[in-house]
Amino acid sequence: MRASLGAPSLLARLSTALVGSRPLASTAAGHAAIDLPDNDQILYVVGDVHGCLRQLQEMERRIGELASRSADREHVIVLVGDLIDRGPQSADVIDYAMTPPGGNLKRFVLLGNHEEAMLEAKESAVAAGDWLGFGGFETLKSYGADDVPRLQSRADFRQLQRMMDFLVPPDHWEWLRGLPKSLRWRNYFVVHAGVRPGLDINEQALRDLIWIREPFLSSDEDFGAVVVHGHTPGQQPMRYPNRIAVDTGCYASGTLSAVMLDRDNVRFLSVS
Repeated sequence: MRASLGAPSLLARLSTALVGSRPLASTAAGHAAIDLPDNDQILYVVGDVHGCLRQLQEMERRIGELASRSADREHVIVLVGDLIDRGPQSADVIDYAMTPPGGNLKRFVLLGNHEEAMLEAKESAVAAGDWLGFGGFETLKSYGADDVPRLQSRADFRQLQRMMDFLVPPDHWEWLRGLPKSLRWRNYFVVHAGVRPGLDINEQALRDLIWIREPFLSSDEDFGAVVVHGHTPGQQPMRYPNRIAVDTGCYASGTLSAVMLDRDNVRFLSVS
């Protein structure tokens, strides 16, 4: 395990829960859209982890127990993105998520806006300043950074780039760049943030898939599939006619949530 920074104050965490940086110009437009064949799997969609390794491990332990009761079926875990930032163990979460779960479990990890922000931070001083302001400091600390530059000059940005190259393993960068943007299965469309109402589900911009809140959250439109998403934290996971929200703000609340989709059954899981 890498050295990790202790969790920031609750006030600091809550102050950024619903206020993110401006959306960055995406360099990840080529991220794949997964069309998962219907093989009578059970799907588990897990909300934003944000560096909370213990809760993720406990969630997958519980899912493994459920999977053992129907070992003849495939059990698919989908993490909706935002594995990093804000919480204390982002680097270890990535290590964990890169390791196959084993048994009759399969795992997919989707791109979140925080993963995109980390990728952008390596290329742009403006993007780096944004990222450091809403979780990047905690992520770099989890990789072992002792003193993160405050980006007051171009030299500071070059120092940050060298730090990121030195501390973040190449396979982590490769993994982040390859994260898919969405997963379609049966009548469900799983993404990090949501979709833009009025656009066909297959024509959505990546920026909306990983950044949108309104007008998505207040829309009662039939999107062509039930959208399962994280990104906007709530006190508990919620099911609506056109969407299912699974982010319960684990880095601030200590609770990680998921939805279990089994044929016509919908069930919520939470761990603290």
